[in-house]
Amino acid sequence: MLAPLSSHTCFRRHGLAAVLAALVLTVHGPTWAVPLEGIGQVVALRGTATATGPSGERRLAVKSPLYRSDTIRTSARGRMQMLFADNTIISLGRDSVMVLAQYRWDNEAKDGAMTTEVKQGTFRIMGGAITKYAPKSFSTVTPSATIGIRGSMYAGRVEGARLTVVFQGGRGIDVSNAAGSVAITSPGFGTHVAGPAAEPGEPVPFSPEDMGAINEGLSPDEKQAGQGEGEPPPDGDAGGPPDENGATEDATGGDTPPDE
Repeated sequence: MLAPLSSHTCFRRHGLAAVLAALVLTVHGPTWAVPLEGIGQVVALRGTATATGPSGERRLAVKSPLYRSDTIRTSARGRMQMLFADNTIISLGRDSVMVLAQYRWDNEAKDGAMTTEVKQGTFRIMGGAITKYAPKSFSTVTPSATIGIRGSMYAGRVEGARLTVVFQGGRGIDVSNAAGSVAITSPGFGTHVAGPAAEPGEPVPFSPEDMGAINEGLSPDEKQAGQGEGEPPPDGDAGGPPDENGATEDATGGDTPPDE
């Protein structure tokens, strides 16, 4: 569990490492090419997850392509991570639903846009090149508020109409709806939004309990961690995409995202 947040440095050096350890993996280093088919692909998966598009529902596995307008669903014990063409990384926790509503990336023009819609569950997003070159065109929509990004990493949880979101590194995020808006620029700070008609709360340092509520959905339960009796085997390899030397990297490295 995270230690109390006493300073920005403390969070970046210790808290963020614990947060990243909850992920299946985190991709760092050189650009890793996603397949030409689709807009991205699944790079890690535990439990089961599906994607529903115009052609119907399909079960996902590691290296499955993802397409614009796909609705991604994880099972009650499912967790997954997706890598997109601009190197945006999205993790979904258990029992989560996300729509890949909009995506485009032109590597030569250095221009693109991405809109995701989180309907329920837990998510973590590390912005890629789109957030560097076209940050105003990158957003996460939830039932209660929209999250704008400035080249950052953030995590959150949607329960019914309620949104909880915490800023975890980079330049900052904006959380807004018809009732108001808040800017969050200090790592480890976040806000709660009770519903679409409720003004986002002022940024506050998140406690271990706040972080636990988010990380719970992204972390394996005891049966998953030990692959207990009756637990289905993981769907695919837990390893991340290879680096230039063919090696894979695990989340326990705990590197912080760059301040673009």
